[in-house]
Amino acid sequence: MEIRYITPTDNRIAISKIYEESWKCAYKGIIPQDYLDSIPKGRWSSTLDNPNWKTLICIDNCKIVGTSSFCKSRFEQFQDWGEVISIYLLPDYMGKAMEKLL
Repeated sequence: MEIRYITPTDNRIAISKIYEESWKCAYKGIIPQDYLDSIPKGRWSSTLDNPNWKTLICIDNCKIVGTSSFCKSRFEQFQDWGEVISIYLLPDYMGKAMEKLL
């Protein structure tokens, strides 16, 4: 397993798919199913290149299975802090201990 920053050559649609599948799994029964079903392919791909964010990907056997983005806090009262914006995994990787993934 490898965790690294995204590069210009990483497939943004594949990374967005992690958000999409994770939302559809984690928010099932919480957010209306019609909304979850209507999430378009690539919905999050354009946000991955925000110049103010740092984005990591988790790769297992040459497949991108997780992603996380972070930045300097977007809240004025926490300007000297960092902020984790997102942490998402493909559903098959949710709830597994890290030692099982390595």
